[in-house]
Amino acid sequence: MSSQHFDEGHEPRRRFPARKMYPTLPGWFPTRKAPGQKIRTRLPMMMDGLIHIDTDPRCVRISPYPVSIRFFAHGPDGRFKVVQHIPDVGVKMADGSEVYIDFVPVNMQDEHPDFRRWEEELREAFQEQYGASYAVHDELCIYIKPRFGNLQTIWKHVLDGIDVCPASALMGPNRLN
Repeated sequence: MSSQHFDEGHEPRRRFPARKMYPTLPGWFPTRKAPGQKIRTRLPMMMDGLIHIDTDPRCVRISPYPVSIRFFAHGPDGRFKVVQHIPDVGVKMADGSEVYIDFVPVNMQDEHPDFRRWEEELREAFQEQYGASYAVHDELCIYIKPRFGNLQTIWKHVLDGIDVCPASALMGPNRLN
């Protein structure tokens, strides 16, 4: 599916004004893969998760707060209600597929008893409405050692303009799966 939210003129569906207090620590993540070449992050873990995406050659484009999706979700009383959600990022893959990702710390997931059910409902909604995948990333998948430290080093080289993963490297026996 060709989505306009990966185009250079895309405006994020969510804004974080600079002169406002936030319970999390928003920041800026520089990347050549996003419109405007920077992404406003809503928490530090999101910045660290973007390092994984930015250094992965299979990920060709990143769109911050790309879409607003409406879906039916179970409420606390068990009844369905219409919910609107804006994922943190959309990622366009080299094969043309799209993945939408939210960065949610484990403790926030644990605080909401319906979190897993909502995650599954979002996964189904993104598949039905966009033909795309949906995932939640947390500390358990972002801070894998020594992988995360290696990715930080690669990302610093990318910022310096060094091609750290030429396409020919993906064709070898250690290619990404």
